[in-house]
Amino acid sequence: MQDQRRSGETMSSMEEGGIGAKEFDYTTYYNVPECPVFRPTAREFQNPSKYIESIADKVRPFGICKIVPPESWKPPFMLNRKTFSFRTRVQHVNYLDGQARQRLIFVENLCRYMSRIGRPLERLPTVGSATLDVCRLFREVVSRKGMVAVTGGKLWSEVARAMGFEAPFGAALKMHYGRILFEYEKYKHPELNEVKQEEIAEEAMEGHEGEEAKASEEQKKKRRK
Repeated sequence: MQDQRRSGETMSSMEEGGIGAKEFDYTTYYNVPECPVFRPTAREFQNPSKYIESIADKVRPFGICKIVPPESWKPPFMLNRKTFSFRTRVQHVNYLDGQARQRLIFVENLCRYMSRIGRPLERLPTVGSATLDVCRLFREVVSRKGMVAVTGGKLWSEVARAMGFEAPFGAALKMHYGRILFEYEKYKHPELNEVKQEEIAEEAMEGHEGEEAKASEEQKKKRRK
């Protein structure tokens, strides 16, 4: 009964969506039939696009079909073998997972940007005899509001531990970040540095106002004497 009720609900919803009984065979709903197979003659298949249009109404209820062209149909190779070329890429087996793919895209974008500003990145640095994961380093620093904030808060040891290094490696990470990633950070996250610059300007203004107030107070004391 439950299956029949579910089947009835499915049938009614399909009818409401505009699929009629003539277009959909409800008896094979739970037993999907094979897709239709067409075997056009050489004359029918002279123009493949027109032939596909001619069978569209028959194929539409199934959503898919198979066309077996005649043996005489031998289409020409459409690419120019002399001028056709494509860029190859070395794909390492250990870079096939999703996170590795994200790291690869990050490095490609980083290299492209560094070349654009006239500082091409020839190779990635190494830390502790291993290639530095610049993508993760970038994320760790940006999550802490950027290099200026990390340096000001003395958080490089924390960044090093978050990346699996010992605390003393924070100095090396800071050096590599400043040399490679800081310009990219300013490009990708200008708001981090703008906020910091505003804070520095406010602190400088407050300090300047404090010095003026202090000087004014000293002048008043001298006048009283």
